[in-house]
Amino acid sequence: MNNIKVSVLTYVLNDVMHIEKCVRSIMSQTLRDIEILLIDGGSTDGTLQKLIQFDKEDSRIKLIRSDAGVGKQFNTGLRLASGKYIGICESDDYILPDMYERQYEVAEQYQLDVLRADYVRYFEKDGKSYFFPHSVAAQPSTYDTLLCSQSNRNFMELGVNGFWTGLYNREFLLRNHLFMNETEGAAYQDTAFSFLTEMYAERAYVMKHAFYFYRMDNPKSSVNNPKKITLISEEYRLLKQQLKQRGLWEAGKELYWKFCLGSHLWFYDIISTVLRLEYISYLYENLRRDIDTEKYQGTELDKRTYE
Repeated sequence: MNNIKVSVLTYVLNDVMHIEKCVRSIMSQTLRDIEILLIDGGSTDGTLQKLIQFDKEDSRIKLIRSDAGVGKQFNTGLRLASGKYIGICESDDYILPDMYERQYEVAEQYQLDVLRADYVRYFEKDGKSYFFPHSVAAQPSTYDTLLCSQSNRNFMELGVNGFWTGLYNREFLLRNHLFMNETEGAAYQDTAFSFLTEMYAERAYVMKHAFYFYRMDNPKSSVNNPKKITLISEEYRLLKQQLKQRGLWEAGKELYWKFCLGSHLWFYDIISTVLRLEYISYLYENLRRDIDTEKYQGTELDKRTYE
């Protein structure tokens, strides 16, 4: 294909229950000048057979074999993509048909590095679907206007929130070496990617419209796996390492601290009461050590987080 406007990345591993709804929502996009990169991490449950069938149905699809791990699979797809913009649809989610057509128009109009949008959380039970609209930005002034991280902090305020809801300029990502951490498994590799894309973006935009439907009832997802409680801390350790290597630590350390605390408190809120005592001990030891080492001032924290 020539003149590919958007490369859509879907990384998948053993998700035969959801993959068809996901991929068909991408195939149905009203923006036809797209390529669909299906990056399989070694599925053994029938998912791969479905991907092979999709590949036969649509010439825009590229089936890619990769080692397992969200970061590894995402990075593999990003390096092989050829579209001007990168879109992401995770294998248990789906998107509205006009998502990339409308987002591409905005991205081109403002020559964006990054575009984000609101999304809808949903789950299915007894044959019914339940939907919960979610705003990615707290400030109304963040929406539907050109943002620059250097002069407007609103874009950095998004945090690790719906990184798959929009578009990324591919050259922007490659020029700044913005990839996911290739840590083991499929949990929280979006942490450093979200922070750094927000920090580097000179032209960003947040749409006050929800195109993306995020599944909440997948028992395999990271948020439903309490055994992964240590992985958030590991991703933030790697983010700190990157910020120091890039010479951005002093400029970004207080925002890092806000991201870090917010993510850990979010995880505390969603895990079971039984696990909270174990988690809070682990959390305290890690955060206490970090505070003592880095001498944070807490200038970016709200009252609750500071307390």
